[in-house]
Amino acid sequence: RCIIAAMLGTPMPLSRHGHLFFTSQILKHVPGRIAGVAYQIGNTRRSTPAAPWIAANLMHTALTLYTAVIVSASLLFATRPWLMFLMLAVDTAIWLAGSLCGLPHRINSLLPLHEGRIWNALRRLAQLTAEIPHSAHLKNFGWMILSCALYTLAWVAYGLAHPALGAEGGVHFCALYNLAWLAGYLSLVTPSGLGVREAVFASLALNADP
Repeated sequence: RCIIAAMLGTPMPLSRHGHLFFTSQILKHVPGRIAGVAYQIGNTRRSTPAAPWIAANLMHTALTLYTAVIVSASLLFATRPWLMFLMLAVDTAIWLAGSLCGLPHRINSLLPLHEGRIWNALRRLAQLTAEIPHSAHLKNFGWMILSCALYTLAWVAYGLAHPALGAEGGVHFCALYNLAWLAGYLSLVTPSGLGVREAVFASLALNADP
């Protein structure tokens, strides 16, 4: 919501945005992820151009993938709690530095000034991303980190519910499932990685306790 509101220049009612977001999430699974974006564009075509929706989804995808990677790496490779928080802090600083220090503007300036629909579309998407205010970047990343923290705590609760696994095992499973989700998302073989995600998670957790 922070991203699309910044790109449109006007806030969208929460009920309206919730409908567009959750319906598109369902359509991303059946029949596929592109269908969700197409629904958002088609449903708002009379009031909103397509470019902001495409740019917002691309940015949300990039942030989601980046967060999944840094959370998994921090949970898997940090041998001490303080080291895990340090890794998360460094990765957060890298994303915010890129977002707040003009990286989208630089990407926009590096795009060659060729004519054509594809180049014009790429320049438009880069321009929309560059126009997002710093406050929206901070708010968006804050919500993403909060959701990851709650998600990790859910896996901790799962581990605590199984004495043989424990909280540490739950955190380990959380990291493995993040990697499996990432593999499924990037596979492009099935809608939202259905089947791929589960197969990768099963193989990664093969030697772990259930």
